[in-house]
This record gives sequence, C-alpha cells and structure tokens, in this order.
Amino acid sequence: MVRAKQELPVIPTEILQAIVLDVDSPQDLLSVRAANRTLNDLATPRAFECLTVKDTEESSLSFFNLLQSDGEVKPHVKNVIFRDQYLDDGEDGTELSTELMPFSPYSNDIEVRERIIAALSNLGSLPKLESIHLHFNRTWNEETSLDMEDPSEGLQFQLEVLQTLANISSTLGPRLRSLEINNLIAFPKEVLVSAPFLTLFHHLEHLQMSVISDKDSEGAVYEDPIQDFWGTTIPTILRAASTSGSLKDLTLMSDQDISGMGLPIFPAGLQYPTLDTLFLRNILFNAYSGVEDFIVRHGKSLKSLSLDTCQMTVEDDAETRDLNWAQVWRRWSEVLTELTHLGVRFDRQDKDGRILSYAYNNVGYGWIPLFDELGPAEEEDGPALKEFRAKVKARKTMVKTDHD
Repeated sequence: MVRAKQELPVIPTEILQAIVLDVDSPQDLLSVRAANRTLNDLATPRAFECLTVKDTEESSLSFFNLLQSDGEVKPHVKNVIFRDQYLDDGEDGTELSTELMPFSPYSNDIEVRERIIAALSNLGSLPKLESIHLHFNRTWNEETSLDMEDPSEGLQFQLEVLQTLANISSTLGPRLRSLEINNLIAFPKEVLVSAPFLTLFHHLEHLQMSVISDKDSEGAVYEDPIQDFWGTTIPTILRAASTSGSLKDLTLMSDQDISGMGLPIFPAGLQYPTLDTLFLRNILFNAYSGVEDFIVRHGKSLKSLSLDTCQMTVEDDAETRDLNWAQVWRRWSEVLTELTHLGVRFDRQDKDGRILSYAYNNVGYGWIPLFDELGPAEEEDGPALKEFRAKVKARKTMVKTDHD
C-alpha cells in the first residue's frame, strides 16, 4: 500500500507577519529571511530597516557594498548608525564613563576610513532614510586645544564625515527627522556652521549632541576654541534646529562644566514650539548660558526634563547670590505646567555627603564645586526640589488616570 504524500500545512501570511514582528535580533531576522521566499519578503523590510557600520574592515566593506548596490535592500533603510568599534553596541552617547578607550584603528587604516566616507556620500540614494546617528570615539587625542594645524586622525575623520553629510544635505531633504552626533570634538569647525550642514537640522524632531574636550588640562575651558565652539557653533546649530518648529526632543551634553562666558549657549528668544523632552549634562546655570530662561520659554510644551550635574554658578566663592536653586524649582513648579517627568542628578558631594549643586569660577583653572555653604538660601533648595518633584509626580498620576 502506497501512503499518500502529506503536504505541510499552509501558515497564513498574517501569522508569519506576526512572527516576523516579534523577532528583534538583526541576525535572527536575516536567518528568518533565508528560510523561504515568503519569509524573505516579510522579513526583509525589518532586517534592513537599520544599518550599523563600524570602523572595521568587514563592517565597512559590507556597508560600502550595500550602499553601492541597486538591490532590494536600499528601499527599506530608515536608520543609519556609525558606531566606533570600541563603543558597546548599546552606547548612545549618554553614558557616563571615565574609562580610557583605545583609539580606533581607522587612524591607521586609510582604506577603512575612505570606504565609510564613500558609502556615507551615497546616503541620499536611500529613499526612506530618516535617521542618522554618529557615535565617534570618546577619547580626546588632540595635543592642544589651541592648534588645529595638526589634527588627530580622530578629528580628521570627524571632519570628513561631517563634510560628507554637508555635501549630501540637499539629497536628504526634509525626511531627515533624527540626528545624533556623539563625542563631537569641541573645535569650532567651519563645516559645522556652513549653510549646507545646517540644512540637516531644519526638519529634525530628535537632536542629540555630546561634546568632548580637553577636560583634564588646567584652564583649557578658557581657551578660544572651546569658547567659540560653545558660544558660536552650538548656538548656530540650535538656531538651525528651530527653522521648521518640528523639534520635539533635545539632548545636549558636555564632558565638563561649560558656560557661555559672555555668549549664551541658548540664545535669547530661541524656542521650539513642540519641544517636549530636554536632557542636559554639565551645562551651567547662569546669566551667560541662557538655559534657565530657555526652559521657562517651553513651560507649556515640556513634558520631560532631565538635568545631569548642571550646577548653578556663584561669583567667586561668595556666600550669597541673587539666585538659588530653590527659586528656580519654585518658578518651574509654576510655569512648567505640562511636566510629567523630572530627573535631577548632582554627582558631586563633600566628605559629609552634602550635595554640591553650586560652582564658582577659579580663574585660570576652571569651574570648581563650591564647598562653602550658602547659608539659609541653600537650605531651602532640598525642600523646594522635593515639593517640585511631588507636584510633577501628582500631575503624572493624573495624566495616567485620565488616559486609563
């Protein structure tokens, strides 16, 4: 007796699609894609939605070949990420780390660097591209903050990448919605304030920049390059990001305490009508930075505010000052009417565990945490922040209840 041949059950496309949507690993998606033609069609869009390239021979070659091809993959790419090979896969620039990193071998491998640049120059051929994230090496390798005549290979690579993006900005158009530049070296580079480069910021909804500088050299914060960078370059970029009024999420981080020193980081009148999320690190609060007024201007849109080691400055080591944190917390409690998330962290304490939330300018050295107590004014800071947190928490609970 000959047994009838059994046919495998046909799995509905809807179920296969649900399976594909449940797979997160890029490698697993590639495996699913290789199973059969149907799964290939279903998994390809997700498998190639995000392309990540590292400065290694294998990764740069794959990235280059894909960008030069006319295959089925390019129409599905929405996100492109460059990540220095010594950064962990999950690092996005917001991590705090004092660990010294090796310098990437692209400094000695011209072919890898040129291959990455050539591939980036073809990003305009990705019709659905909406996100570019650059995670450079986070090690300062310049001999001095003052001289750009002999830039390190790391700085030179950054300049080449940024110039390439400037060159293709017209091909990206308004579809670019998310841009991250992490571990940007604090030199006032011409490309950063050029019209083609600034075009990249005009329609963004998400912008993240983290900056590295010569933080270990005494007095480097006063040198012209870093002052020009924070006083001119960063404000110019922030203005460009306000062009269309589309920005919703802004993250700005420095690896050392920074103030505008006469030129505000946040220019007067700068406003993003739809900004609902703001994250700042090591941005000093004083009349020069313009940050407190910037936050107040967004009182009716901000829903999430995070301040990481953003100290308030005092004149020298004076015992009193016109403004203290308690006044800021109370003011914000009244004007930030939509805030449902508040994150405040000061990472410096004295030997008794007292939080150091003020800093003074030690001329010739830099900004120094103020160890002297400010008296009754400072004593109000803690209770005022606690009340502010409670108000934000109550509002969050109310919003959640309304949505339920």
